[in-house]
Amino acid sequence: MNNIKCQSCAQLIAIVRCKECNISICFKCDENIHQEKDDNHNRTTILFQPRLVQQPDEESLIEQIKLRKQELQELKDKESQITKHYQDRMLQAKKKYEQQISALENRLQQAQKFMNDVNQENAELDVDNLQSELENLEKSLKTEIKLAEEEQKKLNEKTQKVDTLLDRVKKATDIEQQQISKMNEVIQIFKACSEQIQKEKDLLMLDNEKLIAEVEIFAKFFDENGPLMEELNAQKNNEQQ
Repeated sequence: MNNIKCQSCAQLIAIVRCKECNISICFKCDENIHQEKDDNHNRTTILFQPRLVQQPDEESLIEQIKLRKQELQELKDKESQITKHYQDRMLQAKKKYEQQISALENRLQQAQKFMNDVNQENAELDVDNLQSELENLEKSLKTEIKLAEEEQKKLNEKTQKVDTLLDRVKKATDIEQQQISKMNEVIQIFKACSEQIQKEKDLLMLDNEKLIAEVEIFAKFFDENGPLMEELNAQKNNEQQ
């Protein structure tokens, strides 16, 4: 049975089978196809199958030997590349692990130093002196609270006085407001009376003007008809006699 040719270049013998790509390819085509991927494709090596050749000639045998050497070299190169890749990944993982261990050790040292500092501060504290200071502080606080209560009491008394004064001011203001309202009512009444008086005055003036006009007319009539009126009066007097 013949070996499978590379399904990509169709020149060399396929030595790798990629299940994800579903192809059988040679070493060079494998590098070209998977060089930009993350090597997550599952690839397996294809076993060589000897050719059944009857009476191979010398040239064919030499060609087969060359192909076998080339395929063997490709396998070695691929193995070396895979080995280097995993060695690099192992070195990176080891370096990352060492960095994490170093960071944890630093944090542990800092925590230990902090605990030592706390213990040292606690050892340096004077408990008796601290108790005395606390008692003095308590007395001082009680005194200040008492003074504050007295001040609050005085303030409440002043507040009551102010409230009383405000009530008186409010009452006085209400009375003044009532007086102002009454004054406004009186002013309105006076204004109404003034308007009424002005109207009556205007009517009297109008009547006076009419009366003056009538007097003037009568005087004019008398001036014009005076002699006639005197003659009529004289005749009337004679008739009565």
